[in-house]
Amino acid sequence: MDSENEKICALALGRVFGEKPRIALALIECFGSAQAVFEAGDRQLEEVLGPGSRYRGLLSARALEEARSESQSLEKMGARYLPCTDAAYPGALRDSEDPPVGLYYRGCSPAEEIFAPERPCVSIVGTRDASPYGLKQCEALVQALSTLQPAPVIVSGLAYGIDICAHRTALHCGLPTLAVMATGIDRIYPWQHRMDAEAMANTPGCALLTDYPLDTPAVALNFVRRNRIIAALSRWTVLVESREKGGGMITARLAFGYGREVYALPGRLDDLRSQGCNRLIATKVAEAYTSPEELLEAMGLRQPTPGRRSGPAPAVGGRPGVAGGLGLADESGGGAVGCGPGSMEEASRKTARRFYAEKMSPDDLEAVTKMLIRIRADCGVTLMQLAEDLHLSEYKVGALSSLLEADGLINVDLLKRCRIGSD
Repeated sequence: MDSENEKICALALGRVFGEKPRIALALIECFGSAQAVFEAGDRQLEEVLGPGSRYRGLLSARALEEARSESQSLEKMGARYLPCTDAAYPGALRDSEDPPVGLYYRGCSPAEEIFAPERPCVSIVGTRDASPYGLKQCEALVQALSTLQPAPVIVSGLAYGIDICAHRTALHCGLPTLAVMATGIDRIYPWQHRMDAEAMANTPGCALLTDYPLDTPAVALNFVRRNRIIAALSRWTVLVESREKGGGMITARLAFGYGREVYALPGRLDDLRSQGCNRLIATKVAEAYTSPEELLEAMGLRQPTPGRRSGPAPAVGGRPGVAGGLGLADESGGGAVGCGPGSMEEASRKTARRFYAEKMSPDDLEAVTKMLIRIRADCGVTLMQLAEDLHLSEYKVGALSSLLEADGLINVDLLKRCRIGSD
C-alpha cells in the first residue's frame, strides 16, 4: 500500500464524511484501507453503503483531486495530515468511540515524536472566564507536572482562560503541549493567541492539531466536536473551573464516557465558575483534588526526579517564556512584587521597559505602563474604562491590550475585562 496515496484517500474520506467519521471508519475497516475504498467497484460500495446512498457519488476522482490539492496546501504552510491508518496516529484516540479519520497537525517534530505512546498526556480544561484563583491553580498544576519524568504532554483547546493558561505555563516550564483547534489548521482562534500558537508550532514536541479541513471557520458546533479529541487523547482530564454548562463540562463528561480518569478542582458553593466542578464531584463523574501534589498521587504519576530543572524554559523564537503573567516577577530576584501602590507602579514600569523599551515609541511605552498600573490597581477594569481613564482612543487601547495579552502580561475576557496575567 502506497503511504502517500493512503494519506490522500483518508483525507478525501474525512472531507466527504465530515461530521460522520464513523461511516468513513467503517468503510476503511470493511475494505482494509482508505485506498481500497476508492478502488472498490460500484457494486461493492452499494452493498456496504446501501442502494441510493447519497455518499456513493461523493467517493469520486474529484474528491481525490480536492484532497490532493489540500495536501499540497498543507505542505506549503508547514502542516501535515496524519491518517488513522498510519502507525503514528495516537493509539488512545484510535481506540476511542468516535475517532477522526485523520488529524491535520502543524509542528516542528515528526508525528512519531508528537504522539509517542510513552509520553503521558494530561488534558487540562476549564472556563474561558477564569477567576484569578482558577488561573493560579492551573499554573500550579502544570508547574507540578513539569517536575515529572517522563515529561507529560499538556493537552488543551487554545481558548481564553484556563486553556491558554495551561498552554503558556507548559511552554514556560519546558513541557510539550498540544492545542486541539475547532477550526482549520490555517486559522487561529481566538486570533489574540496567534503568537502562542506559533510558539507551539515551533517548539519541539508541541503541535497544533484539528480534524477540520482548511478554511474551516470558528463555528459554535465545531467546539463541541473537537472536545472529543481533547478527552480521548489523555488518560487524565482535569477540570479546573467551569460553570454548569460549558465546553470544559462537555470534555470532562466525554472523558468519563471514554473510561478516562477525571478530576475537578472544588470551589465555593456560591461561585458560578465552580458549579460545574462541584456538580461533577457530587455525581461521581470526577474526583476532587485540593492540591497539585494530591492530584499527582491520585494519578499514580511518579514523584519528582532529583535535580530536574523547574525554572523558566529558554526563550521560544526569541521571546521570553511566559505563563499568564509570570513575567511580572520582581526583576531584582526577590520573588513576587509587593502589593502597595508604589510597588505596583514600579513593577509595571519595570515590566513595560523590559518587554517594550526597544520596540515602542516613548508615548506608547508610557501608555502601556499606565495600562498595567491601572489593571493591577483594579482587576476587572474594562478596555472602555481604560480608554476613558487614561484619555486614550479605544483603538489605541485595543491595539496595546492585544499586544500585552499576546505576551502573556494581561488576560482579557469575553466581556473585555482585564486582569494581570499572574493574578
